[in-house]
Amino acid sequence: MNWVDNWHCRFCGEPARGGPVCEGCRADLPWNDLACPRCALPGATDDICADCLGAPPPMDMSLAPFVYAPPIDQLIQQLKFNRLLADARWLCDALADRRRDHPAPLPDLILPVPLHRWRLWWRGYNQAAVIARHVGRRLKVPVQLHNIGHSGARVHQVGLDARARRRAVRGAFDVRLDLRDRHVALVDDVMTTGATVHELAQAVRAAGARHIEVWVLARTPKSQGRAAARQSTARPGQGRT
Repeated sequence: MNWVDNWHCRFCGEPARGGPVCEGCRADLPWNDLACPRCALPGATDDICADCLGAPPPMDMSLAPFVYAPPIDQLIQQLKFNRLLADARWLCDALADRRRDHPAPLPDLILPVPLHRWRLWWRGYNQAAVIARHVGRRLKVPVQLHNIGHSGARVHQVGLDARARRRAVRGAFDVRLDLRDRHVALVDDVMTTGATVHELAQAVRAAGARHIEVWVLARTPKSQGRAAARQSTARPGQGRT
C-alpha cells in the first residue's frame, strides 16, 4: 500500500486519499470561489466590488482560497494562537494551488506581513512567515523575511471600527528594501478590514514596487467583518486585521 493511502480525514476520520481531508469534507469547506479580484471579498460574482470601484486599494490583486468561516476560522485560530501547525501545510497548499491556477505571472518576491516585536516575542513566531515559506517553496518564489519592520504603536484593536483600525496602523511599516520595478506578494493569514495589508502595500509601493498582490488563507465576509475582527483581537498578542 502506498503511503498516500494511509491518510484519515482530519474532520470525519474516514480514509482519505492523497491528503489529510477526504473528498466529501473538502467539498464542504467554505471555498472563496466568487470574490473581488482586488480585495478578495466574497461576493455573488467575481467582479470588482463596489468598495474597490469607489476607492481602489493600494494592491493590484488579492486572493484567498477560503472564506473565514467554520471550520477554517478555528484552524487558523489554532495556528495563530496555539502554535498548532498540523493543518498549516494543507491550508498553505490550498493557497499555493489557488495562485498557481491564476493566469497572471507569478511575483518576483514574497513578503510576509511582519509582527510588532512585542507580539513576536509573546507569540514566539510569525504565522505569516510560516505561510510564506511554505507557499514560496511550492511556487518556487523567493521569500524575504527581513528588512521590513513593524514600528507602529502597540495598539490593541478590540472594538475598533475600520477607520480606527486604519489610524492604528498608519505609518507602522518600515520597508528597508529596494523594490524598484519588482512584482511582490504580501502574505498573511486572514484579511478582515484590510487595514494592515493596505498600509503595508502603500509602504511597499513607496519602496518602488511595480505590482502588488495580497495572498491570505481566508477572507472575512463583509457582513461578518466586525464580529470576526472582535474575535481575532480578543486574545493578547494578536496583531493584524
